[in-house]
Amino acid sequence: SQGGNYQNDRMDWGCGIVRFDSSEVQGGIYMASTVPNSCRVWNVQVAEPVVGELGDLEHLRDALGEGTFMEAHKLYWLTDSTPHESLPLSKETNRQYFRLVTNSLTAWYPEHSTANPLGVIPDSRVTNIIHGNKVGS
Repeated sequence: SQGGNYQNDRMDWGCGIVRFDSSEVQGGIYMASTVPNSCRVWNVQVAEPVVGELGDLEHLRDALGEGTFMEAHKLYWLTDSTPHESLPLSKETNRQYFRLVTNSLTAWYPEHSTANPLGVIPDSRVTNIIHGNKVGS
């Protein structure tokens, strides 16, 4: 960190907005897990019309390739259009998982998000607000 700015070993997984001199980042999704290989990300961005109902990308799995398994205790920064998934664990364990979704979303699923206690919701002129359970009944 230099003056509060992260500089070393940064991977921009589709990310939000990066200032030209890499001194500032804005927007995106921040994720981390305490268990290695419990999540996977792909260093690409996808958009409509290839995105299926409620964000489904299973039909693109072969085209996307293997992706990258997230390391434990490492913060990842990506966009909501960067493919990512939670994976089954090889053995039962306690896991802490962190996901912070910021502004500038292409889609927001209120049923899968903790409401902002101040009542702030995404701007519907910029973000498509999609109601429904994207993981099934």
